Amino acid sequence: MKRRALAIGAGLELPASGPAAENVDVERVAEMLSRRGFEVDRLQGPAATRDGILAGYRRLAGALREGDAAVVYYSGHGGMVKVGARGDGAPLPTWLQYIAPTDFDETTEDDFRGVSAWELSLLLEELTAKTDNVTVILDCCHAAQMSRSHATTGAAPRAIRRPIRIDAGKHYDRVHRDFGPIARLPQRGNPRAVRLAACGEWQSAFPTSDDQGRPTGLFTHELLATLDEVGEAEVSWQVVGAAVRTRVLRRAPTQRPMVEGPAHRRLFSTLQAARSRSCSSTRSSGSRKGGSPGSRWGTCTG
Repeated sequence: MKRRALAIGAGLELPASGPAAENVDVERVAEMLSRRGFEVDRLQGPAATRDGILAGYRRLAGALREGDAAVVYYSGHGGMVKVGARGDGAPLPTWLQYIAPTDFDETTEDDFRGVSAWELSLLLEELTAKTDNVTVILDCCHAAQMSRSHATTGAAPRAIRRPIRIDAGKHYDRVHRDFGPIARLPQRGNPRAVRLAACGEWQSAFPTSDDQGRPTGLFTHELLATLDEVGEAEVSWQVVGAAVRTRVLRRAPTQRPMVEGPAHRRLFSTLQAARSRSCSSTRSSGSRKGGSPGSRWGTCTG
């Protein structure tokens, strides 16, 4: 069994000084995944265009075999675009979620340069057709169901603020042509993949700073801190998600991280964790005095 990951950092604005948050996020997540045995393909800056992201997803799918573990991580902006009926009158959802690649500003009404939730869901179908062991992590606004305000002082949400217009019918037809029928997607989301979302469908995700003072996503920061504490303990994504949610809500009361899909799985595995009591998201004094990072979580697998 091999472990493969795609880590995407797609920033739209150049920081005045220092590294962009998306690049810091990708660096930190790639380090975490490498420690857990993953081979990581990074897409950042000029490589994280719409075409680059689609190609990276397909490259990952092409490398997978049954039983492999796969992770897709995205850090950047997310948005909502209002759509209407197709040219033939067929109904479409009122709003469509998307992530913003680095060439998103080249969007025109006829050429949408975002990667829509339709496309992300169909790409996820391609991954889970190869292996059931898939985890998707999205640190952006409107993250829930992508594949579905108060905050830290001075923080700007990771969302597209400017309105855009697209020809929804043309985009729908392009997705249908390039990926296949959208109607085949399950109504309740992909049951074979765990999806970690930085916030709800209509919520914002906020940035913070890491221990070195670098900009980073609040959700990514708290997720990595929790996984560091967990170590090799056989906990479920449900338990990790609850701990991350508690940590994020303490600092951004309007940002509620979510775990979708088979949340009772152990981390990066298809094995089910035993259901037991939940754990708090802070270290016990015993752990601080020398216990291993994962020791406190060993029996907290609910």
